[in-house]
Amino acid sequence: MTSLPDLDWKPFNDTHSIEVVAASVNFLEPLTEVAWKKAVREAEAVCRAAGLNEKQVVNSLQFMVGPNQVPQTSAGAPTVEAMIFQRSAAVTIPGAGIQKRPLESLQIGRFGVIYQAMSYTAWEAFATRLEQLVRAPLRSALFSVGVANLRLEYKDNFRFAGAGKPVARALLNSESTLIVPHVFDNERLWHSHTGFFEAADGCKERLIQINIDANEMLAADQMNKPFRAISITTAVQNNLAETSSEALENEAELATSQLSMFGSMHDRSIGLFKEIVSADIAARVGLHS
Repeated sequence: MTSLPDLDWKPFNDTHSIEVVAASVNFLEPLTEVAWKKAVREAEAVCRAAGLNEKQVVNSLQFMVGPNQVPQTSAGAPTVEAMIFQRSAAVTIPGAGIQKRPLESLQIGRFGVIYQAMSYTAWEAFATRLEQLVRAPLRSALFSVGVANLRLEYKDNFRFAGAGKPVARALLNSESTLIVPHVFDNERLWHSHTGFFEAADGCKERLIQINIDANEMLAADQMNKPFRAISITTAVQNNLAETSSEALENEAELATSQLSMFGSMHDRSIGLFKEIVSADIAARVGLHS
């Protein structure tokens, strides 16, 4: 068995650095009340069978500003914007006791569908779960609306465990054009954002966004000892051409086709991450050249 390199920057998980992965399907226009409720029913059925038994309502509150600039809640009941189905587990956190930790969730909103995995293991398992949970409500929604874009986001986290200064040069690839140049030897907190459009098969254009943040965090079992953490958010978004009425005649095939695009988006995300981190870090999280 190959030993893992002993580095100052450690991934938050033992085998990889991924905190959460989110795949979203965003609509061209909001679902009507009838279409949204039908999609929610479809989602509830598949989520119940898959063990996502917790439900949460997301409300939208409207505010009015009066003559004294005091926000006031508008009259009437708040609008339900989305329904979230979730699966959680009880975990023991050192210094904090037993707490509920979300493992995965499916959100059915009026503007789109979002599946998140907070206990990511491998792409094959994520893609299978995505198809299992999203296909039915997406198919239902496609009877009423088209899809504007598909988006895949990875959030990776690393913590500094070394004895020296918590600079990012050993973590990040200093030759990468995806990172702003002032961050590598910066001991203070910082933010890096880069983005661009590129061509990609199956879509009008693809948007790439990279956000990297250096933050101070507190360990649950050592509340008086902050440590430096760096989070890397990689987003790949396929902007689709407006769906024709002919394509909408078979919503099941369209839903399957759109969900299959996430595979190439995942491959692009892996390529981007390899460009962002150092070769040692890539090897540490299992991304060998």
